[in-house]
Amino acid sequence: MKTGSAPARKVLMVGLVVGMTILLCGGMAHAILLDNNLKVVDLTDLTGPLPLDVTQTTQILWQTEAWEHSAYKNPNWPSGGGDSIGYPTVVKNDRGQNPDGKYYLYYSHHDPSSGIGCTVADSIEGPYTKIADLDPGRDNSMVLTNPNYHPGGPNPDDTSHYSSPCVVWDEQEQLWFMYFHYFNHYHGTWTGDPGYPGYGHQMTALATCPDLPSHNWTIWTDPAWGSVSVWDIIPVLPTTAESWMESQSSYHAIQRLVNGQWLAFLRGTSYAGQARVGFATSTDGRSWDYFPQNPVITQGGIGERGGAYRPYFVGYLGEGEYLVVWGESPLAGDVPDAIYGYTTDFVNIQRDPRGFASWDPGDGLVSPWREGDKLYLFAGKYVHRMDLPVQDTYSISGTVTSGGQPMEGVEITANRHSDTTDGNGDYTITGLAADTYTVTPSLAEYTFTPADNEVTLTAGAPEALGVDFVGAEKTYSISEDVQDDGSNPLAGVEVTADGQTDTTDAGGQYQITGLVAGTYTVTASKTDYTFTPTEHSDVEVNETVGDAPGIDFTGEPTYSISGTVLTDAGDPDSGLAADRGMAFVEVACAGRR
Repeated sequence: MKTGSAPARKVLMVGLVVGMTILLCGGMAHAILLDNNLKVVDLTDLTGPLPLDVTQTTQILWQTEAWEHSAYKNPNWPSGGGDSIGYPTVVKNDRGQNPDGKYYLYYSHHDPSSGIGCTVADSIEGPYTKIADLDPGRDNSMVLTNPNYHPGGPNPDDTSHYSSPCVVWDEQEQLWFMYFHYFNHYHGTWTGDPGYPGYGHQMTALATCPDLPSHNWTIWTDPAWGSVSVWDIIPVLPTTAESWMESQSSYHAIQRLVNGQWLAFLRGTSYAGQARVGFATSTDGRSWDYFPQNPVITQGGIGERGGAYRPYFVGYLGEGEYLVVWGESPLAGDVPDAIYGYTTDFVNIQRDPRGFASWDPGDGLVSPWREGDKLYLFAGKYVHRMDLPVQDTYSISGTVTSGGQPMEGVEITANRHSDTTDGNGDYTITGLAADTYTVTPSLAEYTFTPADNEVTLTAGAPEALGVDFVGAEKTYSISEDVQDDGSNPLAGVEVTADGQTDTTDAGGQYQITGLVAGTYTVTASKTDYTFTPTEHSDVEVNETVGDAPGIDFTGEPTYSISGTVLTDAGDPDSGLAADRGMAFVEVACAGRR
């Protein structure tokens, strides 16, 4: 089934795709170390299978705000209501409109009237601070608040909630995408219209943000959906006509594969409450194709247990092979354990024969983050740290400055690997192997000294520290010649570009240098001359257009005739003496200049 925007009826009535093709770069090594912000964790350098245990578990979330308590059937709210806070997803704000190099962790809880909260940290391990604690002007830490939440006391019979966020960077739109599920109060009209599949109880929505520090997220809505989806929300991943996801389409893990294709790792719940796992693909993250083979991971199929199943995360092993991690609960109780599987097509999945992992996956997705030989797994209220079986890892680090000040946002590449300088101008490229690397800085409108730096890492010298660079803003010139009206070079003309000047030489040439990227107004001046044109406006110089030659002028001299008008004899009647000056005499000039 294909999903998407309005008109809703036509979109949702599209049938299942006949086949599903996923380009997995089979047999090809990926070009760069995978980006953590795209959610597929890079495991291509493992020397053994992913460990079943972790070395450290740290609590990172606590229930401290009123909205984090369940309001459902809880007249004592905000007291009581249990504690299901968790459902974390983490990204690093190293792109978008205001990158600050910090880690943004989004979370929620399971019950009404949950919204989506945010905490921030300087390092992946934390500590994480809720944004209401960072900004005293905020009432709470929610970046998405469901419209039926009332700080004075939510309705205990209201099932409204937003939950299970999953944040992924979208390079095409230059936006952060947040997927989350919502309770659809209009599921009755959804179910009553044959144009909409399933029961539509809970479905997955999309919100976007260009600037994480602003905390301004916009939910994708369309009034065309208003009769079947509460608050005009577009269900980008709706329920299905097939029983496996007919009631709830929620708690999904969204990621980008090696080739850039979007993959949704789905949790579907039937009307009877059975939770199973499937997949969908997309080219833009908005319109999705469900696999016709769904549900792919089921009780009695790939799965071994009879209870609820949950999608956790995906890793890339190289050569077209992926690691798939999901959860299975026993029929007797919903206490999931994580199990690993291996696939090249997300249909045929080979179960790991070692059995279940020992770490606690919690409810909802597991958000993975790789730093060097450490894999961090954000699950529930906790982050687990796993030591990966990899070859010795190496790193390159340094600082970038300009005019003695740190430069933020400079991209540093070392062959296939990269990092971006933080607010202190620092960078560290990790996950490297023993090799020789060309380290190169880049930032629009800047040049760097040195232009690059060759670094060799060996077992005896696994870290290269102090690989520093100095940036200087690129400069440009405006130039041409100035001639008189006889096409002869005109020397001594002062040419000005917004306060910076040069004077034409004997050949009439000028060149104004040292100009930073921008738009300039250029004028020419010389005593007793007028110039055509009077100015050149909107003269642009930057790294796209380069310098601005050809900004020429033509000067035309101005002339004057002066003298004194005198009387030639005295006038006895007036008393004027001879050679006395005369005022108000009109003088006519004729002839050639």
